[in-house]
Amino acid sequence: EKLLHDFLLAVEQLYRAVAALGGLCIGLFCFLYLVKLTGDQFGMMQSLALLFFVVGLGINVSALGFAPILIGSGAFSRCARANIIFRVFWISITSVAFIYPGAGIVYLSLSYLLSVSLYWILHKGTYNELRRRVQVSDPRIDYFKVLKPLWGSVWRIGAVVMSAFVITRGNVYLAGLFTTVEIAAKYSLSLQLFFALNGLITVVQPYLLTLLSGYVAEGKQYQFVRVSGGYVVLSTITYLAAGLLMLVLLDIFFKQMVDRYLLNYSYLIVIYFIVGLEHFHSICAVILTTENRVPFVKSALFSAIGVVLMSIFAGGVLGCGISGFLLSQSLIQIAYNNWKWPLEYLRLRKRMSS
Repeated sequence: EKLLHDFLLAVEQLYRAVAALGGLCIGLFCFLYLVKLTGDQFGMMQSLALLFFVVGLGINVSALGFAPILIGSGAFSRCARANIIFRVFWISITSVAFIYPGAGIVYLSLSYLLSVSLYWILHKGTYNELRRRVQVSDPRIDYFKVLKPLWGSVWRIGAVVMSAFVITRGNVYLAGLFTTVEIAAKYSLSLQLFFALNGLITVVQPYLLTLLSGYVAEGKQYQFVRVSGGYVVLSTITYLAAGLLMLVLLDIFFKQMVDRYLLNYSYLIVIYFIVGLEHFHSICAVILTTENRVPFVKSALFSAIGVVLMSIFAGGVLGCGISGFLLSQSLIQIAYNNWKWPLEYLRLRKRMSS
C-alpha cells in the first residue's frame, strides 16, 4: 500500500505541475497570437475569454491525470459516467452559442471552463475515495524514485498528444494568420462539431483499452480479437451514420446557423470524411498500445511537422485558404497514418488468431 500511496500522490503532483506550466505557456502563446491577429481590437472581453480558456485547459489537464489511475483501480463505470456527463454538458451549453446570437467568445470560453470543472469534480471525488482506502503510517514520498520509471512512457504519450493536437487543430491558428478572423472562427467551429461527435462515440475507449490489456496479459487472444474487432467496426459505423445524420439535419433545419457560424456545406462534407478517417486509424493505433508499446511516436511527430509545412505552403504561400488547409491535413494523413495503423491492427489480429 505504501507504493500505491506514493504513486497516487506523485502522479497528482505531476499533473498539477504540468497543468500550471502548460497553462502559462499556452496562455502566453495565445495572448501573443491574438494580439498579433486582432491588434487594437484585443480588449477586456477578449482577455476575459482567454483567461477562462487557459484556466479551463489547466483544469482539464489536471483531471486527465486522474482518469488512468481510476480506470486502473477498477472504477470503469464511474469514469465512463463522468466522461459522458462532461461531454453532454459541454455540448449542451455550447450549442446555445449557435442558437442565441448574443452569445460570444466569452460565453464559449466560460462554457468550456464550467464543463471541465464539472469533469474535474467528478473525477476528484472518485480519486479521493481511492485515496481514503490507501492509508500508510509514513506519508513521506521520494518523488524522483516514484516518477522515474514512468518517464519513458510519459514523454512518448506527451509527444503523441501534442502532435495529434497540431495535426487535427493546428491549422486553425494558421488560418487566423493567412485568412480573416471570421473564416478562422468558422473553420474552428466546423472542426469542433465533428470532433465533439467523435469524442462522444469514443467515450468508452479507456474502459475498453483496460479490458483489452487484461486479455493480452492473460493470453485470452480470442476475446481480444472479438472485442477489439467489434469496437473498431461498431464505432466507425456509428460515427459515419451519426455524422451523416448531422449533415442532413444541418442542411434541412439549420441553414442559417451554418451560414452564420460554420464553413459552407461542401467544406463540412470534407471535414466529415477527414475526421472519419482520423477516427478509424486512431482507434486502430490505440489498440496497439494494449501490448505495452507506443509504435506511432515518430509518425505522429513527422505528420505534425508535415501538416504545418504543407499548410503554410498551400494555405499561405499559394493562397488556397481553407481548401489548402484541409488538403494538407488530409493528404499527410492519407500518405501514412490512415492506412498504416489499420494495417498494423490487422496484422495483430492475424497474429492473435493463429
